[in-house]
Amino acid sequence: MVQQMAEENQFYAQWQDIAQLRSSGRFNVLLRLPKINEWMQSQPMQKHRLPMSDGQPNSVFADPEVGVIAIKNREDILYVSLYWRARYAINNLSRIHYLTPQAEWDATVFTETRQTKSKDVYTIPDRTNMGFHGRMEEQYKKEGMYLATAGLTQPIAKVPPSVKGYRPGKENAYAGKADLYKLTYGPYFIAMNCHPNRTFLIKVPNDFEKAINLTASDAKSNLSSGLKLRAGQSLVLYRQ
Repeated sequence: MVQQMAEENQFYAQWQDIAQLRSSGRFNVLLRLPKINEWMQSQPMQKHRLPMSDGQPNSVFADPEVGVIAIKNREDILYVSLYWRARYAINNLSRIHYLTPQAEWDATVFTETRQTKSKDVYTIPDRTNMGFHGRMEEQYKKEGMYLATAGLTQPIAKVPPSVKGYRPGKENAYAGKADLYKLTYGPYFIAMNCHPNRTFLIKVPNDFEKAINLTASDAKSNLSSGLKLRAGQSLVLYRQ
């Protein structure tokens, strides 16, 4: 990683940024840099490069435990957090970072979900600064600022019985995690099965029936009849 940073003129650029900061902690870092650089220069050159680098093969990395996926498709790079800031309930929101040679996008987008609901719901509080923090709210209320979605309810996923002390409204990693996520963004359709043992039948959108399947060995497989997504499996389709 460090060798690649040096090749791309990123490593020494970071040194310059650190040198501009005036604190004892940054000064201690600068004192260590000459020895770090000497050690780095003495290492044999590695042939491996980071998977999202130019010239690297197409790849899809998915982690259904935390609902994230990273895609390299030729010159496209797409990072997705399907399970985004769902600290209290299922919020149907994903966070996108999409890079192409022409442009870069950051977006928060609606995501279709399927889940085993509990009987509990979460009521969105009137927090205009952060949905999970009440800092600055007193000042904002004095300014007359209120959250438009305050009072709306969101379903709480079924929290495992092994989790002790949970109650609705308390932050918990399981409360907002869905079993299945489906998202369309630009030329990509993504589905992720986060359930530990359930299989879902995925109905592919009509405009993706002739898309390239980036997660299958048979990229041109027939998608018109849908696709079975096993537990822990992800699907990424790309339409040209």
